[in-house]
Amino acid sequence: MERILRNIDQAVLRKEWFPITISRNGPKSFPWFFVDDLTLFGRATKKSSEAILTTLEEFNNALGQKVNFKKSKVIFSSNCHEDWANTCISMLGIRKSKDFGKYLGFPIFHKSPTNRDFQLIIDSMNTKLPGLKELEQSEVYQLQKLKKR
Repeated sequence: MERILRNIDQAVLRKEWFPITISRNGPKSFPWFFVDDLTLFGRATKKSSEAILTTLEEFNNALGQKVNFKKSKVIFSSNCHEDWANTCISMLGIRKSKDFGKYLGFPIFHKSPTNRDFQLIIDSMNTKLPGLKELEQSEVYQLQKLKKR
């Protein structure tokens, strides 16, 4: 993982990879690693797309693993010009998506979440709560509770 970070840093210094910032003077974005998942950030430019491909290729060669481009997604901000997005998509060979979808059952947001975005979690909890209430009312549960006192 250190190698991919070093490669990205070098690409940024060579002005090949342009990281994004969340706010005007905010910090530059860096990759997010989680278990076997990787999230990269960059501007939608031909140069950045080439740097991303080079970095992923070096990553593949170093670890002997391949990135599954069929499972990969690329997301563009709403102010990204459609031509730039299409150029990046064709270079990267990754499908365009409007959102990241879910990770470990939870939605990952690309924009401000709404109440509707959390409905899945609320519904899931509501289906589990009746079973929990029944458990709490059972004699076995009550006995266990008394023993702990």
